[in-house]
Amino acid sequence: MDTTRLKKRFGYGLAFGFLVIVGFSIWGDFRQLQDQLIQFQWGLLPLIFLCTLLGYALRFVKWELYLRTLQIRLTIRESAVVFLSGLAMTITPGKAGELLKASFLQRLKNTPFERAAPIVVAERVTDLVAMLLLAGWGLTRFSEGIWLLVLTSIVLLSGMIILQFRGLCQRLMDRLRKMLKSKGHWVDRIERFYDSSFVLFRFSTFALTSLISVISWLFECLAFHLIFSGLGLTQPFVDAVYIFSFSTIAGAVSMLPGGLGIAETSMVRLLIGIGVESGEALVATLFGRFATLWFGVFLGIVVWFGWGNRLIQKKGEERQ
Repeated sequence: MDTTRLKKRFGYGLAFGFLVIVGFSIWGDFRQLQDQLIQFQWGLLPLIFLCTLLGYALRFVKWELYLRTLQIRLTIRESAVVFLSGLAMTITPGKAGELLKASFLQRLKNTPFERAAPIVVAERVTDLVAMLLLAGWGLTRFSEGIWLLVLTSIVLLSGMIILQFRGLCQRLMDRLRKMLKSKGHWVDRIERFYDSSFVLFRFSTFALTSLISVISWLFECLAFHLIFSGLGLTQPFVDAVYIFSFSTIAGAVSMLPGGLGIAETSMVRLLIGIGVESGEALVATLFGRFATLWFGVFLGIVVWFGWGNRLIQKKGEERQ
């Protein structure tokens, strides 16, 4: 995939994110927002970011597991640079920009793009499964949005079941090959993409990576709940889990860059629905997004431009 195009998508996502933040800040009462910021327990900030980092660390373990499953060999340093660089692209529509990681693997190890790209798909699917499971726990206290959770679960489950019917998928590709005789190389690429996907979504691998995802996202939910504590809110942990999970799902299915606008609106609405004042709800939402989404984006930018491009350039020079 053309990295120039990915950079453009990243730029659009960054600009859209800035507009969303400005819009929410204008929508809120500035004086009330200022008061909430002054009263916030800033001593909790290191713990909040630590929870987010632990979540990223677990997702890196999942990334490593996928690489080893497909027998793609990288040093830990190379793997970490590729993984963290991908965080910068989480603000692209549907997080499609994270395919940057597949592009990096192609340049570092000559791994065909279509062989590596299913790793990114598997990461996003298991993250979504984790969010659905966590939101399901919250349904003990919430009923709003259950239709979204059910519909998303049905679509995901159907896709994964179909994927494991290898004979059916092979027949579809054979038919596609006959229809596109002059473009057989594209069908070959689709077949390689499917082969990797089939391996990554085997039950044992899928179950383990989904469990890792659940634990990693629990840490981000904990970060969100610590923000509650910093604002003096007394809502239980399960409320933070549901609000964070449901809003993330809503943002993901919207296909907007990073779910921006949709996720924030869902968070504010759900927080107000459980009795949180609008000013506190807005600050909790903005802090929650900064401590999770935007923290990852800025970390990804630093790694991508600080080490990622240099690593690619070095590998290119070694081949010459």
